[in-house]
Amino acid sequence: MPFDNIECVKNYVDLESYSTSANFVGYFAHMNRSDVTSSDIVYALDYFTSFFQSNSLKFDLVSLLVTDPEELVGTYNLEISIIEKFLKPLEVKGWLKFTDYGEHFDNDSWSKLITNFRAFPNCSYENLNLISRAVMEIPGIKGHCFFVNPDEELIVYPHEDVGFGILTSESNKDRSLAQLFIKSMNNEKFIKELV
Repeated sequence: MPFDNIECVKNYVDLESYSTSANFVGYFAHMNRSDVTSSDIVYALDYFTSFFQSNSLKFDLVSLLVTDPEELVGTYNLEISIIEKFLKPLEVKGWLKFTDYGEHFDNDSWSKLITNFRAFPNCSYENLNLISRAVMEIPGIKGHCFFVNPDEELIVYPHEDVGFGILTSESNKDRSLAQLFIKSMNNEKFIKELV
């Protein structure tokens, strides 16, 4: 089966719990979410970039992230200037959708909203880091975000616990690069798990 980005995410990722996916390899995360600093986020982003750039890998973005600006301001006390400066450019690129959470009150409409994936081919690491930083740093962003490399059949995702997880496709029997990504993370502030 050809490695179609959106189909691979739908076929290989358990969207209810990524770590229960059949081809889940592992993840790393900050040890204590309440002690995360900006430099910890930068460290995770730099590690992701340096590891995969040194292996000459490029990624396509498969994503649908949503947020409610009113909730960001009212519930999370996020300044409007942060939304305009940081999140609005993500919305303009189509990577983040602003919505009213009150409109999606039932599970059916919510499920449809956050699984209506869009694919963006050949994203730069700068752009992957922008969206990763939003996922890690801004509470109230919901949905899914994956970086897909069709050549190596890898699926990487940033997560709110300040780190990344990784899966492979079913046909990818050589999981060594995915395992190395997790094993090579050596920082005492981060935990890692391989399955």
